[in-house]
Amino acid sequence: MKGHMAKMHPIIRSYLPVVDLVIEVTDARAPWSGRNMQLRKLIGQKKHILVLNKADLAQVQTTEAWLKFFKQKDTEVLAVNSQNKGDIRKLQELALSLKPVRPSFERLGLKQPFRVMVVGIPNVGKSTLINRLVGGSRAKTGARPGITRGEQWIKSGRDWELLDTPGILQPSWSNREVLSKLILIDAVDSSELSVEEMVEYLLERLMIKIPGQITDTYGVIESELETILTEIGKQKGALASGGSVDLNKVSTLILKDYRNGKLGYFSLEEPEDALTKGKSDV
Repeated sequence: MKGHMAKMHPIIRSYLPVVDLVIEVTDARAPWSGRNMQLRKLIGQKKHILVLNKADLAQVQTTEAWLKFFKQKDTEVLAVNSQNKGDIRKLQELALSLKPVRPSFERLGLKQPFRVMVVGIPNVGKSTLINRLVGGSRAKTGARPGITRGEQWIKSGRDWELLDTPGILQPSWSNREVLSKLILIDAVDSSELSVEEMVEYLLERLMIKIPGQITDTYGVIESELETILTEIGKQKGALASGGSVDLNKVSTLILKDYRNGKLGYFSLEEPEDALTKGKSDV
């Protein structure tokens, strides 16, 4: 991870002089953990919009609290569902409001493209967002974290040029909880934590934050984690040889349900989490 971040620094820095705006994309379910905190320092005074993407998979009230939190830090911020045309229009309008005026070019009858760099950690939906902004399917997209391997300039009929960049990882993960959140939103692959551990963390937090959600989704009584996993495993037919429940298999199925919204819309962190960690950079 350290090598990847070190490699991306000079790439981003090299493009900054020719871009007018940086759109930073993060996942609305983990908008604090899902950011590279070195980015703002790297881009300096360059105009910047923070996009909380996949807002349709997060809790509305929690996302609203995050928007208020970032706005209080003087950050241009917008929550979007990249599949929603209205959200994309709002982002286009906000971006265009930050487009620089170039009188000298206009006097000469020249058109200077509005160049926008799109950055963020892997698998937060950067390429999909770009495709919606330009009205096509030109940026590479995929279900695997880090599908974008190199920089891509994507041109739009609106005289926009958008630069899609590979996912920027943190140089290190500060703690196990942050890593857990990033694995849950599919931002990173990790062999450090088992899928059972990920799902236990998810279900424990879900039972505290939204009691009854597991019962509503799977029809099982919320009790001990092992009992919940066993009951869901039987229901889904996630069985090992001999008829016992395969905990790895059922955990994988629950993880998939969370990632695609079938387990309900659930945010993994709130602004209070950022404040308690003593971080102030936005």
